[in-house]
Amino acid sequence: MFDNINRILKKENNFTINIFEKGLYVYNYKKIFVLDENEVELSLRDKIINIKGTNFKIKKMLKEEILISGKVNSIILKEYE
Repeated sequence: MFDNINRILKKENNFTINIFEKGLYVYNYKKIFVLDENEVELSLRDKIINIKGTNFKIKKMLKEEILISGKVNSIILKEYE
């Protein structure tokens, strides 16, 4: 199982979104459009993810990774127009 996950994560075109009770983690995002305490919007290859919630705070941010704490209320994944 872990071999499959590692193989998938090594491909540049894939992205990962992990949602936790107190936040979320996004791997392999391309660009940040909105980043404030109630909304995050990122481009992920050919998709856009819009996350709405409350008390968002960046816990860790690297070139292609972001870890955000806060309460997630909704997530919308849409095609990049």
